[in-house]
This record gives sequence, C-alpha cells and structure tokens, in this order.
Amino acid sequence: MLPFISTAIVCGLLAMSLITIFWTAIITLCLTISILQVSFWQYGFRHAAYLGGALAMLGVAGTAVAELLLMRSADSSTAFLILSLANPAILMFLVGLTIIVRSMLGTGSLLLAGLAIGIRLVASILIPVMGTENPVQAPVLSRIRFLGESISVVDAGSLSSLWYMNEIGNLFFILFIIDACMRAWLSKDPEKRRLAGSLGVSILLFALLASSWGFLVNHQIIRAPYLVSIPFMLVVLVLLRESLLQVSRTETRKKMAENEIVRLRSRLHHSQRVSLLGHLSSTLSHELTQPLGAILRNAEAVELSLKHKTPDLQQISHIVQDIKRDDQRAMQIISKMRSMFSRHPIRFEPVRMEELIGNAISLLQHDLKGHSVAIKTALKGDLPAVRGDATLLQQVLLNLLGNAMEALSVMDEGNIWIEVWKPSSRTIELTVSDNGPGMDEDIKECLFEPFCSAKAMGMGMGLAISRTIVAAHHGRLWLDEHYTRGARFHLVLNVWDDEVMSRG
Repeated sequence: MLPFISTAIVCGLLAMSLITIFWTAIITLCLTISILQVSFWQYGFRHAAYLGGALAMLGVAGTAVAELLLMRSADSSTAFLILSLANPAILMFLVGLTIIVRSMLGTGSLLLAGLAIGIRLVASILIPVMGTENPVQAPVLSRIRFLGESISVVDAGSLSSLWYMNEIGNLFFILFIIDACMRAWLSKDPEKRRLAGSLGVSILLFALLASSWGFLVNHQIIRAPYLVSIPFMLVVLVLLRESLLQVSRTETRKKMAENEIVRLRSRLHHSQRVSLLGHLSSTLSHELTQPLGAILRNAEAVELSLKHKTPDLQQISHIVQDIKRDDQRAMQIISKMRSMFSRHPIRFEPVRMEELIGNAISLLQHDLKGHSVAIKTALKGDLPAVRGDATLLQQVLLNLLGNAMEALSVMDEGNIWIEVWKPSSRTIELTVSDNGPGMDEDIKECLFEPFCSAKAMGMGMGLAISRTIVAAHHGRLWLDEHYTRGARFHLVLNVWDDEVMSRG
C-alpha cells in the first residue's frame, strides 16, 4: 500500500509547477515555525523573541502567498489588491524582526525602528485608499518566463509614487539593524556579540538583499517577480536555529538548576541532622551539668566522711540517697530529651506548682548557700494543677533559678522572688525575678536563641531549651523588658482539666 501512496504523491508533485511547489513549501514551513514559536512561549520560555518570531513567520508566509498569487494574477485590479495585501504582511515581518532584535540583542535605536515601521504603516494605509479612489493607478501587468513557465509581473513604471515610501521605510530598518549590531558588539558581552555576529548580521544581509531586489524591480532595472520571501526565508532558518539553541540552553540551565536544588536539599538535610545532633549534645551537656555536679559533690562528701575513724553512717546513708536521686534525675533528663527530640509525645500529667517549686529549691539548696542567695516565694490564691511533664518543667525552673543565682554572684546580697498566680480560668503564670545587674540590650535580642549567653563560660543553651520545652507544653516563656531592678522572666502554662484529672 505504501509504494502506491508514495507513487501518487510523486506524480502529484510532478504535475505541479516548480513555482507552486517552492512557494507552497515556504508558506508551510513558515506557518509550522510560527506554531513552534508560539509553543515555545506557552511551554514556559517566556521570552519576547518567541512572540516576535511567530509574528515574523506569519509575515513571511503572507508575503509568500502574495508573491505566488501575483505571479498567477491575470488582470491589473487583482494584482493591485494582492500588492496592497503584501504591504501589511511585510510590515508584520518587520515588526517581528524588531521585537527579536530588541529582545535578544537588548539594544537598537527605537527612533529608527519607529520610523521604519511608521513609514511602511502609512504606505500600507494610503496605497489601497489612493488606488481605490483613482483606478488609473492600478499596475500594468506583463508576462515573462520564470522557472520554466509564464508568469505575470508588474510594470513598476505604472505604480504610484506612494510605493516608494516602502523603500524609505526599508532604509530606516536597515539603519536600525546596523545600529543594533554595532551597539551589541561594542557592549563586549560575549553572548550579545555572538548574537550580533550571527542573528544580527544575517538579518542585515538578508534585508539588504530583499531591499536591493525590490529596488531593482521597482525602478525597472530588471524585469522579474518580487522575491522578498526567498531572502527572508534565510532569516527564518537563522532565527529557527537561534530559537532551538535558546531552548536547548534554557533546558540545560533548568536541568542544572534542578540538580543543584537536589544537591542543596541533600546538604540541607545533612546539615539539619548534624544541627539536631549538636543541639541534642549541647542540651544534654547543659542539663546534666547540675545533677552530675551534685553527684560529684556528694561523692566527695562521702569520701571525706569515710576518712574519719568513726564515720557517721546515717549521714553517709542520706548522702547516698541524694546521689541515687540525682542519678535518677539525670536518667530522666536523658529519657525526656530523647523523647522530645525524637518527636515522641510528651506524657502530660497534673503538676502542682508548689511541689515543683519546692523540689527545685531543695535541689538548689547547696548552691543557694554557696552564692549567699535567698529565695522568696509567693503563691497567690488556691492554685490548680498545671498540665505538663514534671521533669521537663522542673528543668525550666531550675534553669531560670540557676541563671538568677549566677547573675547575683556579683551582688553583696542577692534575692530571688518566685510568684505564682492565676491570671485567667485556663492559665497559671509564674515569674522569677532577681535584683541582679540585668541584661545588656544586645543579649536581649538573641536571649532565647542557641549559643547566646551573657556568661563568659556559658553555652547559651539553657533558655533555648527552656523555650522549646515550654512550647511543647503549649505555654509561653518571655523576658519582661520593662523590669528595671534586675531580670524577670514570665512563664505561662495551661491549667489541668478537672475532668481529665478526675479520670486520671
């Protein structure tokens, strides 16, 4: 079946004239490239050059249609109508080329381009109007042999002088292309120089060729048909090459950008894991310092007691109980931190604030004496339990009290005030205040960020960890910036639901 189809196509082509085949091929190619240019635009290559290319291709296709029909025309009125329609097609081509040059080279005199397009636009309007009002201006046709057959050509001497406005417009367009190429070359931009040498010079040469041919025909130097579309087809091929090259480069850049995003995302995930590991390590180091220090001091106390001839076994027993308690608290800290950083749910339970405060003060009793610091508490009203994890909340309170003690180490007489009250039916608020030197403004800005510390040997993790714990409890922790007698921190927690508490 295929050989018969092929034979039929070949026979059909042979029956057609070379002129029909050639100009039909030009029209088909230009329309195809025009659709391709629009497809590039819609696909995502939002560059004005593609819209200019589509417009230029339509202009060349329209010009080729006019040339073919003109060679086949049989009377002057038909020839005049075809010539009148050719002008807008060439104007469309010039507008498309102007858009391409301006968008790809990024330069070119808008004045010259405006004059070229404006003059041809005026000619496109005036020629049909004047020809309609004065039929005498219709062109005279004659017959010549071209590509083996007889065709019609226009006797240019019969044309109105308005037709020569097109030559003036062509001259301004050529000057525009020369100006754009020179500016792009002088910019010393490698890409613009390449485009000026390939696309710009190609457009210039083919525009000169088309204009020169039209000039020779118009002034009867040669008797031939108008062949504007043929040199413009060479521009079409150069433009198609540049368009495909631009698409290829854009796709390559897009692929490289996607690969870079994948690489950066991988590095980001790795950095996040390293950051989390470092944060967890710093957290454990910071939070375990107090219980491990207490264990060390109690172990030293046992060692001193055992050096006596008659050691106080009851006191040693109490110290050992303290060591066990501090060891259990260290284990609880490790367990809770693992749970928090692995995003396991925190086990909430009713926590009494008076018990929380009492346990914290008991754990810090030795340090309070060493720093000569007194703690005063004020629990206002009948306070319900809060919803939280006792171990984690105790770490927050111990951190606030520990910071206050260290701030008061430079004071002759240090005081810490702990106040608790119920500001609303659903929340409990606790404040920790001291009469220390306060904080510098630059420290306040990063106070709750990791590794921000006012202490010379501080790790800057305590308050960052505390805020993380409080946030996990759906509470709030902040510094009172209006407090001027030292430092005051506010902690707000949610009240334990009575119904949940009774079921628990």
